[in-house]
Formats: sequence, structure tokens, C-alpha cells
Amino acid sequence: MRAKAIKWNRRFHLIAFRSRTAAGCVEQGALLMSVHSLHATYIKDKGDRFELDCDWDNARGR
Repeated sequence: MRAKAIKWNRRFHLIAFRSRTAAGCVEQGALLMSVHSLHATYIKDKGDRFELDCDWDNARGR
């Protein structure tokens, strides 16, 4: 049972970290870039969720 609690706690912290990172990107207008691949995206705030905006080269304009 303890292993399940630790796994849940780790998952909760990961979700919280991702949410804080996304909120920081929205606030700063930062381009989020993946370490593992050649992807980059802006994060947009859509009320109770976040949305990816892959227009990193600003082809559609801001």
C-alpha cells in the first residue's frame, strides 16, 4: 500500500510542476522547448486548461 501512496504522490508533484511551468510560460510569453526532441511551442491560457500554440516562427502573427 505504501508503494501506491508514493507513486500517487510523485504523480501529483509531476502534475503540479507541469502546471506551474505552463503558467510561467503563459505569464512570461516564453517559448517552451523540449529537451528530448526538436519541438517548441507557446502555451496559451484557455480558462481552466492550457493549449499549445505551435506557431513558434510567428507565421500566423501574434
